[in-house]
Parts: sequence; C-alpha cells; structure tokens
Amino acid sequence: MEQNSSHKHEATHCPRCQVEFVCNPFNIANCNCSKIELSYEETQYISSQFNDCVCNKCLAELKYEFYLKFHHNKTG
Repeated sequence: MEQNSSHKHEATHCPRCQVEFVCNPFNIANCNCSKIELSYEETQYISSQFNDCVCNKCLAELKYEFYLKFHHNKTG
C-alpha cells in the first residue's frame, strides 16, 4: 500500500472553467500542459491571473487572449 502521493497524478479543477483535469506537477515534462508552448511573457500573463494550474483548453485560450491583447492590434 503506497501512501506517498507526491509522485501521483492529481485530479484537480481548472480555476478558470471548473472542468476536472489531471495535473502532474511532480513530473512537469510529462504533464499534459507541456504540450502547449508558452513564452515567458505568456506564462507571466497567465500567472498574474491564476495561482493554480489551468486546463489545456484554457491555456490555449489564454495564449490566444495574450496574442490579441498585446500583438494583434499593433499598428506598423
């Protein structure tokens, strides 16, 4: 019987959309969120809004939101 849960995946709820998803904070390289590439600026933008991990759907939406807010409407 294993009682050390520090190496298990954790079911959690996204603070943005409330969907349940699996987070693997103890092995971030194998966590589902590692499939979405975020720049340092995008990571800071998301971190400024949420203290906990968000689901991949929300990560992608927040990445796009960052793009729209800071890059899309720049005039040249």
